[in-house]
Amino acid sequence: MDQSNILIDGNKTMNPVRLSSSTAPLSLLTACPGTARPAAVATHIVTVRKDPASLNRYTMVDVDHLPNNVLHHIYGYINDHNDLMALVTAFGTPVPDDEQQKYPAYFQEALHRVDQCAKQWKQHWFDAATYNEPEFIAFNLAYPGHVDINATDFLDRSALQWATCGGHVEIVNMLLEHEHINADLHSRKNLSPLLLAARAGQEQIVNMLLARNDVDVNATNGQGRTALSQAAHFGHDEVAVALLGHGNIHVNATDRQQRTALQLAADKGHDRIVEALLGHPHIKFNAKDIFGETALIRAAEKGHVETLNMLLKKTGIDTNISNRFGNTALILASMYDQDVIVAALLHHTQTNVNQSNRYGFTALICAAGNGNKTIVKHLLEHQQINIHTRNNYQQTAMLKARQRNYWHIVELLEAHAKQLPQPAGHSEK
Repeated sequence: MDQSNILIDGNKTMNPVRLSSSTAPLSLLTACPGTARPAAVATHIVTVRKDPASLNRYTMVDVDHLPNNVLHHIYGYINDHNDLMALVTAFGTPVPDDEQQKYPAYFQEALHRVDQCAKQWKQHWFDAATYNEPEFIAFNLAYPGHVDINATDFLDRSALQWATCGGHVEIVNMLLEHEHINADLHSRKNLSPLLLAARAGQEQIVNMLLARNDVDVNATNGQGRTALSQAAHFGHDEVAVALLGHGNIHVNATDRQQRTALQLAADKGHDRIVEALLGHPHIKFNAKDIFGETALIRAAEKGHVETLNMLLKKTGIDTNISNRFGNTALILASMYDQDVIVAALLHHTQTNVNQSNRYGFTALICAAGNGNKTIVKHLLEHQQINIHTRNNYQQTAMLKARQRNYWHIVELLEAHAKQLPQPAGHSEK
């Protein structure tokens, strides 16, 4: 055999070394420098272990030229004396059968290199899950004891968690089928595979996890958010729908800021998720967070019209809830120039157009102070509007507009005032 030009699966080896007939079963440790795929090496080793004679008991390798990731594979499969001798021989010096025991230095070097690569081998288990090398994962799962399937790396994540983050469905499926897998393993930051999948929008993996009985659908991360809250916040529609279909889902679970999935979705304007959440029979749409804000307030402040309209259609929606500063949805919409939102809120029969915040500002005073003609018109068209209300600084909407030289607002207010009787003692000065 011409040992200077041996090809296996298209990979040309360098400086092949012939072993004695007693030194396999580790018969193939092959790579093309700089191009070999670790997964391919693992596949070759599987083949050799099933039929060691299939490759004529040759080791074809130049260890000094192999990429490190391939070396990780090589040093992972030393199970007996013959394997160790094959590795020692692969270092470049053939060891005759009758003189093997005369070279303890080779064994020491081999063991030293194996020890050096032990941690790197373990890390490659996580790398394979992260960068989608299913062949490598499959090989390790086929040989019990090679790795701890629930082991975690320096970031405290398991292979399942890394594969979940990357959306590597094939690897996730292989790991979940293992009898010793912990499918609900939490990292130091309290991140379970389900939480990671929901955050990343991995619908197929979420469904795989939800089909199991050992996964807590209501587990929370370091922020106190459930998988449903994560999906709602990041706008993963299908994931949220899948989670809502689970029989044990806590639809009103809150995070550390007491925000529900509905509030998080409303804040971002994720309309489809809001619609799905509002369709749940146990949804609490008037829930308040630690700042006193509801889903309606968040939608109004951010200008999410469709979200707000869906909320306004719910029987029992309270449009007059105020946050810790006393601001209602209407006041905030006026404050942030959300004219379409203001019009929608004014059409709701329960909206108090004259409600003021803790500083005495009404929606009209805010709009007048901003010089927003459209919103001022909407407010003046409301039958219950009071243009004479004063804030804590004794300012009416008229005075606020005058102070800021918004004369187009002053004209609107004066025209409206002429149609109303003046209250006793009234003065705009």
